[in-house]
Amino acid sequence: MKTALNSLLLLVIWLAASGFTASAADSNQFWPALQSGVQIVLLRHALAPGTGDPAGFNFNDCAPQRNLSATGREQARKIGELFRGNGIDSARVCSSQWCRCLETARLLELGPVTELPIINSFFQSFHRKERQTRQLTEGLINKTSHSRWCW
Repeated sequence: MKTALNSLLLLVIWLAASGFTASAADSNQFWPALQSGVQIVLLRHALAPGTGDPAGFNFNDCAPQRNLSATGREQARKIGELFRGNGIDSARVCSSQWCRCLETARLLELGPVTELPIINSFFQSFHRKERQTRQLTEGLINKTSHSRWCW
């Protein structure tokens, strides 16, 4: 029997810091761990060919960004099917603001998608790396800043 889990937080990010791998997904421990309580899954966006985005691009304009290919859209749908096939019918889904991440998150069809700027890439702004990583870690541990998080 599939269960709708409100305790799963799914973050779709541009720059993955995830331990999620094909072998983890096949593991006898992965799915039961997600079904057991509050868990966080970090996913990188699905296939978006190319490298980087133009300098100074606008999050609200997807045209100049590197976007999902048809294969990437199919990957995102299949990832969502994989979650549902393993008893995860819903999740709190947060995404960075890149169009490829938001589209990946929506195509998972696991719940409404909330933009979460704290997980935006710092690829072109490495000076933000330590502060942003600390804020994300503290927020995930403490869950105190509800205005910035999707729980």
